[in-house]
Amino acid sequence: MSKQNTKIEYTQVIWEITSLLQKAESLEEALRTSLGEVVKAVGAEAGTIWFYNVSGDKRIYPSFTIGGADLTGLSLALGEGIAGTVVKEGKSTVVKDCQKDKRWAGRFDEATGFVTKSMICVPLVNRYEVIGCI
Repeated sequence: MSKQNTKIEYTQVIWEITSLLQKAESLEEALRTSLGEVVKAVGAEAGTIWFYNVSGDKRIYPSFTIGGADLTGLSLALGEGIAGTVVKEGKSTVVKDCQKDKRWAGRFDEATGFVTKSMICVPLVNRYEVIGCI
């Protein structure tokens, strides 16, 4: 697939997400639906939306997941793991082999039995600050 076709395809995904967000009856529905579209668009096996509890314990929690493992009860410190680093630095990253990445928080795979191979992680930013990542 050419870069132009990929760009058009991702633009269509953004339009689809925008349409779904406008139709959503709750924030939870909007986030879950959007995550589903992103996972489908990039051909991922799983996806997670993580939120940073900036006003509380300063940890990052998995709030919505599709595929993969049940992450209930797990969290990251700011700067821990790939997701924690993305939230701390506010920069996207692509990791081709998570197991070999020095930032990888392997305890999640150990706890769940799911083996994470690669990852695209993008910060979620409101007007003023990073509020999580996907």
